[in-house]
Order: sequence, then C-alpha cells, then structure tokens
Amino acid sequence: FDLPWIPIYLLLLFFIHPVLGTVATLGALVLLGLAIVNELVTSAPLQVAQDSAKRSFVFTENILRHADVIVSMGMREAVRRHWRRSRADMLYEQAFASDRNAVISATIRFARLFLQALMLGTGAWLAIDHSIMPATIFAASIIMGRALVPVEQGVAAAKQFNAARD
Repeated sequence: FDLPWIPIYLLLLFFIHPVLGTVATLGALVLLGLAIVNELVTSAPLQVAQDSAKRSFVFTENILRHADVIVSMGMREAVRRHWRRSRADMLYEQAFASDRNAVISATIRFARLFLQALMLGTGAWLAIDHSIMPATIFAASIIMGRALVPVEQGVAAAKQFNAARD
C-alpha cells in the first residue's frame, strides 16, 4: 500500500532541495538493485534446497510405508545411512541458500541505514551552507525513510510472492 507513495515522497524531497532528492532517488535505486541481486543470487540455491527437501521427504515416506519389508530383508542399517545422508544433503542445501539470503538481506538493511545517515549528513551540509533550514534535515530524513521502507519490505514480499507463485 505504500508503494504508490514512493514517487510522491521523492518528489517532495526534490522540492525541499534537489541534492536531497538525488540522494534519496539514488538510494532507492541502490536498494532496488540489491533486491534484484538478492533474487538472482538466491533463487537457484533455494530451488536446489527445495528439490533436495522433496527427495528427502519422499524417501522418508517410502521408508515408513515399507518399514516391515526393510526390517525383514535386513536393510535397516543401509536405509538408515542413506536416510541420514539424504537429510544431511537437504540441510546443507537449505543452510547454503539461507546464508546467502541472510547476507544480502543484511546488506540491504545496512544500505538503508547508511542512506539515512547519508541523508542526515547531506542535510547538515546543506544547512551549514544555508541552503535549507536546520529543521529540514530531520524532515528530509523522515520523508526518505518513508520512501525507502516499501522498497525494503518489497524484497521480503517478493520472496513470499515467488514462493506462492511456484
């Protein structure tokens, strides 16, 4: 619901001062770029992890369905080793995909916080230069925060949307 307001917030920052609008617009583009990188870097490992999990769960279901045959044929240890290896592969793939996603998500959060600090610094520089009023620094920071929050939330929502679509 906040997405349509992004251009309005950015335009408002341009009205306050073009430098503030430029910083916020470039920041939004950086966050959007990081979101695209996140999708490109994590989509394949997540798919591999899901496929591994499906194979492991199907194998587990088959073990349970045919447990009496496995025990009667003396295959319990071989099946147990195979099951453990299958589960370990699944957990490794999930951890790998999760770690990649966590690194990019943390980078996006860091970038947003860095942009907030950059906006405050830019505002302070403009206030010292008497281009804006000192109170405008905080207004610009709040407006930029409101403009960038939907971008960060969109990253999380895009993952859920893609998972639901798949």
